[in-house]
Amino acid sequence: SQYRQPAAILVMQGQCRVEMDRCPVEELGAGDVFGLASVLAESSTEVSVRGLERSHEREGATNSEGCRCLSVRAAALRRALADHPGEQGNFRELLHLVSRSASAMQPALSALQCTEAAKAVMSRASTRHVFMAGEVISKEGRRSPDGLIVLLSGALSVAIGGTEVRRISDGEVLGMDLLFDVSKKWSASVTCAKPCDLYILRRRLFTTLVKGMESNGSPEEERESKRLLLLLEGHWKEERVVLSLPLFRGYDPEFLTIIAKQMETLVFMPGNKVWESGRLSPEEGTRKAALYFLLHGTCEELSSSGRLFRAPSVAAAVGDDRLRTSALRPGACLGVREFLGLNEERATMVTARTLSLLAALYRGVFLEQVEAYPRHLQAPKVTQYLQEDIRNGGSTQQG
Repeated sequence: SQYRQPAAILVMQGQCRVEMDRCPVEELGAGDVFGLASVLAESSTEVSVRGLERSHEREGATNSEGCRCLSVRAAALRRALADHPGEQGNFRELLHLVSRSASAMQPALSALQCTEAAKAVMSRASTRHVFMAGEVISKEGRRSPDGLIVLLSGALSVAIGGTEVRRISDGEVLGMDLLFDVSKKWSASVTCAKPCDLYILRRRLFTTLVKGMESNGSPEEERESKRLLLLLEGHWKEERVVLSLPLFRGYDPEFLTIIAKQMETLVFMPGNKVWESGRLSPEEGTRKAALYFLLHGTCEELSSSGRLFRAPSVAAAVGDDRLRTSALRPGACLGVREFLGLNEERATMVTARTLSLLAALYRGVFLEQVEAYPRHLQAPKVTQYLQEDIRNGGSTQQG
């Protein structure tokens, strides 16, 4: 079936696939809903829904289960709410979310450093969604959703191994590694901390439309298409982080293999800030401090002996000779002292000089794995130090 939204699709039975421009964007199972945000905002996008046959055996016979969907259109929803005013409260918060004025594509344009030439294809390759608090958007180790999450409003909780490592707020994006095909699956689970209004920029459809820009667009669109395709079709190497720092000497190789699978892959565009010392409160640092391993690209480290960090342009204007700059290349590790709960000796900020890939090991995730590991670990001093700092609420801040 084809739908020109605003219409929401509720799967009553079986499984189906949602397509846009003949490109699959999502598979739905019984109880799943697609397009509710379009109904609430009364915006239109043409989608196709195709049933997926799933065979199963029952009492020796093979049966094929079809797909049955319910289409809910915006006009019908308005009439239903008018007839049943008692139900309006359930939709009030969602209606408030989608009614906020927001430049939907601007966060994605900024994140990918795109010109306005890419705005139209971004819009065509995106689907809008609303979620209530507690709903799961992605699960660790799963492929879906295959693309970039652009949060318009709300808050998202990012967790690895059940431990929250950070939060995403209005205007931020998540999933650059999947969009660029650096990662094949989500390295973290993403849950709504409160009601959320967001877009998902679908990788497969976006790539197809960007290729069309190259052959059918203006000279500016052709240039933008070539730049984006270098990112979307980059031949990234599968790189595994080897935790060979002196900090981890004495841990079982099997344990380090487990830890390597509990890391989040992050992508930073040129000029983006990667890490800055002192940005976490003591309470946050006990769990959310992280080690960052540079896998690909070049970063620039700017450090100052002063307690307060100043931007390079400001420092240059006043002739601050306390600043030091250095280039960081693959193999570099950031945030060791913060990971241990120690004060950084110098105020430090790291920015991406080129497109950079990093792997983040969060302190809370590391300690959860230490506690869950079935055998005694042979590095008690590091583990004991970290656990004591957790119990002290991050007060262990000696040099």
